Amino acid sequence: MVRLARESLAFVSVASFVWMVCAVASHVS
Repeated sequence: MVRLARESLAFVSVASFVWMVCAVASHVS
């Protein structure tokens, strides 16, 4: 259970990081 929560948290953090990078890139260009 703890491992699943940790994996989901890591996935959410990576997804949000990628989304922010894409948002900044589209805003700059």
